[in-house]
Amino acid sequence: MKGKGIGTKLYKAFLSHADSLGVDRVEWVVLDWNTTAIQFYEKSGAKVLSDWNIVQMDRSSIKNYILENK
Repeated sequence: MKGKGIGTKLYKAFLSHADSLGVDRVEWVVLDWNTTAIQFYEKSGAKVLSDWNIVQMDRSSIKNYILENK
């Protein structure tokens, strides 16, 4: 399905919906190795912030932290 313009249409619909709601900012994540997506987003006017890192903690890690820090 790649190359059919479906992603671009979805992106436009997403931004149009955000605009219709009057939101001030939208955010999403893109993996650093996905250079095609990064280039697409930058070309569209989005800023790809390279100074931020995604931080995650799964359920097990949450429980461990709570147990270890009572």
